[in-house]
Amino acid sequence: MPPLTSTRSFPTDFRTQDIQTNGTTLSVRVGGKGPAVVLLHGYAETGDMWSRWPSISRRTIG
Repeated sequence: MPPLTSTRSFPTDFRTQDIQTNGTTLSVRVGGKGPAVVLLHGYAETGDMWSRWPSISRRTIG
């Protein structure tokens, strides 16, 4: 298993989307199936930190 600091690509069925709301733009990544899961990153980080989540959740949640 690669170290957690390495960057991996999201699965091809994931897409990025910008949502305009309340005077700001939220950049989101949408994909997968099942109940919704919201993953937030902290200041000075990017959503790329969650790139391992799809493969981990498929193995542990099903």
